[in-house]
Amino acid sequence: MNIFFNIKSLLFLLFFVSGFCGLLYQIIWLRIAFASFGVISPILSIVISVFMLGLSLGSWIGGKWILYLKNKTNLSAIIFYGLTEIIIGLGAFAVPQLFTIDARLLLPLGEINSFQYLLLSALVLGLSIFPFCFAMGVTYPFMMEFIQELKWEERTSFSYLYLANGVGAMFGTIMTALFLVEKLGFSKTLMFGAFGNFSIALICLIKGFYKIPLSNIEKPLFPKMIVAMETWLLNNKSRTYLVLFVTGLTSLAMEVTWIRGFTPVLKTTIYTFATILATYLFSMLLGSQWYRRDLIKKKTTPTLKLIGACFLFAFFPIFLSDPRIHPTITLSFISHGSLLVSSAILLMSILPICTALGYLTPKLIDQVSQGNPVKAGRAYAINIFGGILGPLLASYFLIPMCGI
Repeated sequence: MNIFFNIKSLLFLLFFVSGFCGLLYQIIWLRIAFASFGVISPILSIVISVFMLGLSLGSWIGGKWILYLKNKTNLSAIIFYGLTEIIIGLGAFAVPQLFTIDARLLLPLGEINSFQYLLLSALVLGLSIFPFCFAMGVTYPFMMEFIQELKWEERTSFSYLYLANGVGAMFGTIMTALFLVEKLGFSKTLMFGAFGNFSIALICLIKGFYKIPLSNIEKPLFPKMIVAMETWLLNNKSRTYLVLFVTGLTSLAMEVTWIRGFTPVLKTTIYTFATILATYLFSMLLGSQWYRRDLIKKKTTPTLKLIGACFLFAFFPIFLSDPRIHPTITLSFISHGSLLVSSAILLMSILPICTALGYLTPKLIDQVSQGNPVKAGRAYAINIFGGILGPLLASYFLIPMCGI
């Protein structure tokens, strides 16, 4: 045990808090957006898509920037990570003010469902939150570069950070929706999130400027291994990128569809969103933990089996939400007991596919990156880019044309 505590625990804590704050912001920004621009599906899709766009571009560009920044300044990557957390924290104060200004500018345009209003609201919403979402995206490659500075023989760092971030995101979703907003309100909840980001930044800046000789740093108990690339992926890495893109696109398209379809049972849109998001993150967490456990055993589930499982599990929410199969879905409108049963059935129906995705995504990115922040940033960006198109495809084309 050295300065502060074991550095592996420190990294987990940093990404836990970062994930917590990121989802806190997403939920609060969405609720403020609803209050400012209207409770309509395009607003939900815009917030989710811009959030994902920032993560995607930040992850991709951050992997390229970090080496340039280090070479130019001769500073540790963890210092730039800390500065990034400061930028994210500033979003807690800037975004509500920007939303207020934007709403006043859009007020003369008339009805909220007009094409002009939807187009301009998408533009101003995007510009308001994008810079801070971009900053969230660069956190992965920046921290992975710091891990490389420590000279650990670690090539699965992405999945470790992904797991920590996912745990924080899940708790951030639950705590924000069920407790923080109700007790503190929007402004104080955002201040709470900013405090988390600024605390991370302080720890990182202290650690970055107070350099410890590498020989004095306790090496963590990461699984020492190289993730073997499966043959059909090794021969053509574009197949890995294609799988990451398609899973990102379909998973977020399904999430928007679940929100629309489950709202009559789970009631309000915002609580439906938070409940589905918490279930989604919890399931992804289970999958990521399962993958990390298999890494230690040096035997992971083949990618083709995981893809097949995702295809099969995608039908579960369709069948389990059908009132002809489960009459409790219909009875939930008149009975409190049936409501609880129906809600549990709907949420459990999405758990298998989200768990499979939670296993598949970090596995593929570990394989293609081997701990390299540039390669990991590119792969994660492609996965998130699919997640950008998914909500837009579902909200503007699939649901209007095909129904839920």
